[in-house]
Amino acid sequence: LVFLGLSLWYAYTIGKDHIITLMTALYISAFPFFFIPGLRDWIPQVEALSPDIIILIAFGVLFFLTFYFLTRNDFFAAPIVPSLWEIAVFTILFVGLFTAVVGSLLSPDFFTPSQIVNIAFMSQEALLVWSVAPIISYMVIKGN
Repeated sequence: LVFLGLSLWYAYTIGKDHIITLMTALYISAFPFFFIPGLRDWIPQVEALSPDIIILIAFGVLFFLTFYFLTRNDFFAAPIVPSLWEIAVFTILFVGLFTAVVGSLLSPDFFTPSQIVNIAFMSQEALLVWSVAPIISYMVIKGN
Protein backbone atom coordinates (compact mmCIF):
# COMPACT_ATOMS: atom_id res chain seq x y z
CA LEU A 1 0.00 0.00 0.00
CA VAL A 2 2.87 2.37 0.82
CA PHE A 3 4.58 1.43 -2.45
CA LEU A 4 1.36 2.15 -4.35
CA GLY A 5 1.07 5.54 -2.65
CA LEU A 6 4.68 6.47 -3.41
CA SER A 7 4.30 5.29 -7.00
CA LEU A 8 1.16 7.37 -7.50
CA TRP A 9 2.90 10.40 -6.01
CA TYR A 10 5.90 9.90 -8.34
CA ALA A 11 3.69 9.33 -11.37
CA TYR A 12 1.64 12.47 -10.79
CA THR A 13 4.64 14.69 -10.11
CA ILE A 14 7.81 14.02 -12.10
CA GLY A 15 7.04 10.58 -13.48
CA LYS A 16 4.21 11.43 -15.85
CA ASP A 17 6.68 11.76 -18.71
CA HIS A 18 8.32 8.42 -17.89
CA ILE A 19 5.53 6.04 -16.81
CA ILE A 20 5.52 4.20 -20.15
CA THR A 21 9.31 4.03 -20.07
CA LEU A 22 9.19 2.64 -16.52
CA MET A 23 6.76 -0.07 -17.56
CA THR A 24 8.86 -0.99 -20.59
CA ALA A 25 12.03 -1.10 -18.48
CA LEU A 26 10.25 -3.40 -16.03
CA TYR A 27 9.29 -5.83 -18.81
CA ILE A 28 12.80 -5.78 -20.28
CA SER A 29 14.58 -6.23 -16.94
CA ALA A 30 12.23 -8.98 -15.70
CA PHE A 31 12.50 -11.02 -18.89
CA PRO A 32 15.96 -12.54 -18.25
CA PHE A 33 15.04 -13.68 -14.73
CA PHE A 34 12.05 -15.65 -15.99
CA PHE A 35 13.16 -16.90 -19.40
CA ILE A 36 16.92 -17.50 -19.32
CA PRO A 37 17.55 -20.89 -17.73
CA GLY A 38 20.30 -20.94 -15.13
CA LEU A 39 20.58 -17.17 -14.80
CA ARG A 40 20.56 -17.50 -11.02
CA ASP A 41 23.68 -19.67 -11.28
CA TRP A 42 25.52 -16.95 -13.22
CA ILE A 43 24.94 -14.29 -10.58
CA PRO A 44 27.84 -14.33 -8.10
CA GLN A 45 26.97 -15.33 -4.55
CA VAL A 46 28.14 -13.35 -1.52
CA GLU A 47 28.26 -15.30 1.72
CA ALA A 48 27.11 -12.36 3.83
CA LEU A 49 23.91 -11.92 1.78
CA SER A 50 20.99 -14.20 1.12
CA PRO A 51 20.59 -15.41 -2.50
CA ASP A 52 17.23 -13.61 -2.59
CA ILE A 53 18.89 -10.30 -1.73
CA ILE A 54 21.47 -10.88 -4.48
CA ILE A 55 18.65 -11.56 -6.99
CA LEU A 56 16.83 -8.38 -5.91
CA ILE A 57 20.03 -6.34 -6.23
CA ALA A 58 20.73 -7.80 -9.69
CA PHE A 59 17.14 -7.10 -10.77
CA GLY A 60 17.29 -3.56 -9.35
CA VAL A 61 20.56 -2.78 -11.12
CA LEU A 62 19.26 -4.16 -14.42
CA PHE A 63 15.97 -2.25 -13.99
CA PHE A 64 17.76 1.03 -13.21
CA LEU A 65 20.21 0.66 -16.12
CA THR A 66 17.43 -0.26 -18.54
CA PHE A 67 15.33 2.70 -17.42
CA TYR A 68 18.34 5.03 -17.64
CA PHE A 69 19.22 4.01 -21.19
CA LEU A 70 15.59 4.07 -22.35
CA THR A 71 15.13 7.62 -21.04
CA ARG A 72 18.20 8.70 -23.01
CA ASN A 73 16.69 7.24 -26.18
CA ASP A 74 14.49 9.55 -28.26
CA PHE A 75 12.13 6.68 -29.00
CA PHE A 76 10.25 7.38 -25.75
CA ALA A 77 10.32 11.17 -26.13
CA ALA A 78 6.86 11.34 -27.65
CA PRO A 79 5.05 14.69 -27.48
CA ILE A 80 2.01 12.96 -25.97
CA VAL A 81 1.79 13.05 -22.18
CA PRO A 82 -0.85 10.80 -20.57
CA SER A 83 -3.80 12.50 -18.87
CA LEU A 84 -4.33 12.20 -15.10
CA TRP A 85 -6.59 9.15 -15.31
CA GLU A 86 -4.24 7.47 -17.80
CA ILE A 87 -1.31 8.07 -15.44
CA ALA A 88 -3.31 6.52 -12.60
CA VAL A 89 -4.13 3.43 -14.67
CA PHE A 90 -0.53 2.98 -15.84
CA THR A 91 0.79 3.51 -12.30
CA ILE A 92 -1.53 0.92 -10.78
CA LEU A 93 -0.60 -1.53 -13.52
CA PHE A 94 3.11 -0.78 -12.97
CA VAL A 95 2.84 -1.35 -9.21
CA GLY A 96 0.91 -4.58 -9.73
CA LEU A 97 3.38 -5.89 -12.28
CA PHE A 98 6.37 -4.79 -10.17
CA THR A 99 4.94 -6.50 -7.06
CA ALA A 100 4.22 -9.69 -9.02
CA VAL A 101 7.73 -9.74 -10.54
CA VAL A 102 9.56 -9.08 -7.27
CA GLY A 103 7.36 -11.56 -5.39
CA SER A 104 8.06 -14.19 -8.02
CA LEU A 105 11.81 -13.66 -7.77
CA LEU A 106 11.86 -14.33 -4.02
CA SER A 107 11.92 -17.82 -2.55
CA PRO A 108 9.13 -18.89 -0.16
CA ASP A 109 11.76 -19.16 2.61
CA PHE A 110 12.61 -15.48 2.25
CA PHE A 111 9.15 -14.00 1.70
CA THR A 112 5.85 -15.50 2.76
CA PRO A 113 3.04 -13.27 1.50
CA SER A 114 -0.32 -12.93 3.18
CA GLN A 115 -3.27 -14.76 1.68
CA ILE A 116 -4.57 -11.58 0.02
CA VAL A 117 -1.17 -10.69 -1.48
CA ASN A 118 -0.73 -14.28 -2.62
CA ILE A 119 -4.08 -14.29 -4.40
CA ALA A 120 -3.75 -10.77 -5.82
CA PHE A 121 -0.12 -10.95 -7.02
CA MET A 122 1.52 -14.37 -6.68
CA SER A 123 -0.97 -16.90 -8.02
CA GLN A 124 -0.58 -18.09 -11.60
CA GLU A 125 -3.79 -16.33 -12.61
CA ALA A 126 -2.65 -13.06 -11.01
CA LEU A 127 0.75 -13.26 -12.71
CA LEU A 128 -1.00 -13.72 -16.04
CA VAL A 129 -3.31 -10.74 -15.43
CA TRP A 130 -0.51 -8.44 -14.21
CA SER A 131 1.67 -9.46 -17.17
CA VAL A 132 -0.96 -8.95 -19.86
CA ALA A 133 -2.98 -5.99 -18.49
CA PRO A 134 -0.31 -3.32 -19.16
CA ILE A 135 0.09 -4.53 -22.74
CA ILE A 136 -3.67 -4.38 -23.29
CA SER A 137 -3.75 -0.91 -21.73
CA TYR A 138 -1.08 0.21 -24.22
CA MET A 139 -3.37 -0.88 -27.05
CA VAL A 140 -6.59 0.58 -25.60
CA ILE A 141 -5.42 3.92 -24.18
CA LYS A 142 -4.47 6.28 -26.96
CA GLY A 143 -3.34 9.39 -25.05
CA ASN A 144 -4.19 13.03 -25.79
